[in-house]
Amino acid sequence: MSKVSASKTRVIFWGVRGSIPTPGPGTVRYGGNTSCVEVRAEGEIIILDAGSGIRLLGQSLQR
Repeated sequence: MSKVSASKTRVIFWGVRGSIPTPGPGTVRYGGNTSCVEVRAEGEIIILDAGSGIRLLGQSLQR
């Protein structure tokens, strides 16, 4: 019999702007970083894509 895990999965989008970063006053509300997605589940971290949003993810991991 196999065990089924009921752990939580957390997904954070550190950038979703597409292929070209667009930082500036016009993107302050939603951000201007390119794709970077962090997935956490069962004590593991998976990083999907590593666009310019990875800088913010790195800062978060250092804390």
